[in-house]
Order: sequence, then structure tokens, then C-alpha cells
Amino acid sequence: MAIYLVISDMDTKHVLLLGDRSISVGRSSKARLKIASTTASGVHCSFKVKDHKVVVKDLNSKNGTFINGYKISESYLYIGDKVKIGNAYAQLDSKEMNQIERAANTRVEQAVKANEVEIGGNQASRSVKMLTAIHNLETANIQVDKKEERVVKKKKTKKPAPKPKIKQKPKKKGLFAWLAGLFSGPDED
Repeated sequence: MAIYLVISDMDTKHVLLLGDRSISVGRSSKARLKIASTTASGVHCSFKVKDHKVVVKDLNSKNGTFINGYKISESYLYIGDKVKIGNAYAQLDSKEMNQIERAANTRVEQAVKANEVEIGGNQASRSVKMLTAIHNLETANIQVDKKEERVVKKKKTKKPAPKPKIKQKPKKKGLFAWLAGLFSGPDED
């Protein structure tokens, strides 16, 4: 029922309860959590929960914020990801997460690779895990950008307008063809 973030800063561990309000991290006393890392900016980055998912946002830090070695400006944070904040590292603690939070903060690849996932005390099959992961992506309206290993919002595409059906007008017959039709009998097509 809770999403916790663990930040390892030199010899100190900080545990933050994340919510819908943004929590800033940095060297300065202006940051909600002050860390000792000398390479972190004063107010380096922020963490918050949106729709059961953890969002990390770089706050124009000098050295950047990295998830699993990739520089980000804003991204989702998943279970097992490491966020580098200067010399400090942050990770999600999934022990206290409920089923919805755990599913929302699990990468599709992790869900597919996992051999056992407990849902309501029972082991789920691979197909159930895959469907759960796909459902999570669809409900969150996101897609994974494989090239840059980050999550971006899906662009809603408009369906193309249906092409109007054109009714073909019957071919007009000339006066002579019409008269010939009267004397020759029914048309044979």
C-alpha cells in the first residue's frame, strides 16, 4: 500500500515514502531531502507518484540524472532500476507495494522473464503475466522507446476519415441505342 524509495548516499541510507506530491533531492537545504554527494546539484531531481507509477524528473542539474546509465529529463522509474544522483543512487523498494503498484512499476520485460508472479497468493502463468503487462501499458497510455530505453507518452492518433462511397450513375444510352433496345428485347450483360 506504499511506494518507498531507498537512496544510498555514501554511508547513509534514506528511505522516502513517495506520494502524489513531488519530493526534491539535492545538496542544498532547499531540497526536501538533503544528500551529501558533492557532485549532486543543489536541487538535483524530484520523485513523485502519478497513477501508481513513479516519475523521476531532472531539475536542470549540472551533471544530469541517470537511470541505468541513460541520461533522462523525465522518466518512469521501475523496480530494479538505479537512479544516479551525483554519487548517490536511488532504487524502489517493492516490499511494501500492493499488487497494483507492483504491476504498474514493473517493466514488461521483467514481467515476461519472471517465472513466478504471485497474484492473490497463486502463481500466474506466463500468458497472464504478459496480459497484465500489456494491460498496464495500455491503461497508462505509454510506450517504451527501445532505442533510448525510456518511456514516452503515446501520441493519440486520429483515425482517417472514411472515403466517401461514390455511386456510379447508370450509363446514358443515346436515343438510337434506346430505340434499338426497345425492338431487340431485354439487355444481355
